[in-house]
Amino acid sequence: MTNEKTTTITLNNEEIQNLKAHPLANLFPMIVGEAKNYFKASLLTNGVREPITLKRDKVTGELTILDGRNRHAVGLEVGASLKFVEFNGTDEEALRFVLDLNVSRRHLDESQRAMVGASLVTTKHGDNQHTTIVGCSYTQGTVAKMVNTSPESLRRGIIVKEKGCLELNEAVKSGKVAVSKAALIAEETPVHQKQILEKLQQAASDKKKRKKSDNSGQKPDKRFTLTFTAAEMELINSIISIEKSEGGEENDTFFIKDFVLSYCKDTAMEKLSGEETFKLIESMSNCTEESQPHLSN
Repeated sequence: MTNEKTTTITLNNEEIQNLKAHPLANLFPMIVGEAKNYFKASLLTNGVREPITLKRDKVTGELTILDGRNRHAVGLEVGASLKFVEFNGTDEEALRFVLDLNVSRRHLDESQRAMVGASLVTTKHGDNQHTTIVGCSYTQGTVAKMVNTSPESLRRGIIVKEKGCLELNEAVKSGKVAVSKAALIAEETPVHQKQILEKLQQAASDKKKRKKSDNSGQKPDKRFTLTFTAAEMELINSIISIEKSEGGEENDTFFIKDFVLSYCKDTAMEKLSGEETFKLIESMSNCTEESQPHLSN
């Protein structure tokens, strides 16, 4: 793809091998897993159809990849022939170029787009003015519009970026944890953040196991006991509060259930109905470490 802001250039093999990503390109995650395998198969069959867009540093003269990191990485892996164009616009034009391409063509959810916006922001001036990684200054509302997310989601993304551990940031960027929940988790200590993420991953794994059990027709053990520390109860109640305020229904109900049950010790992971789940939530509302809920059927 070429336009009035790009010109075709030729690089030697050493230059191609040593290309690095521009900071703007790193706003978006690389493709992985099945998506990468599909992309690799496509390159092997059809070659690289679109040129890789490079940006030259005004001081050092170094060329970096503004758009096309996946084409570059996978193309080198399969030995495909690569084509290049140089972007000749300003830094602000480069920013809008990258956002226009990636926000529209990638299947990113609200939370992932919020993290793109948070990664874009580097410095805050006053209550609602931010400087981006390329030096341009925008209001928070403008940055939210640029990445097609809400100001509130962007605010939460900034909290995750500034307070969250690396693992929490990566979990939101990869679409595994919603930014609304991650912003709550980010208020915890780094050690506790990692523990919570492990519990979330365990909850997701248990959910898959229960679905498999349901499909096999096996009847699960209906007896279980819930035991929580005071810190766990505080976090769980905060997440429940956010789910209810956001109008969560069936899917959020099951998220709460999976999150809660991930804290169970020595339990059989029973699948509760929505009504049973909310009864359990209500019984937890004023719970303390000394007075913990127990439920058996």
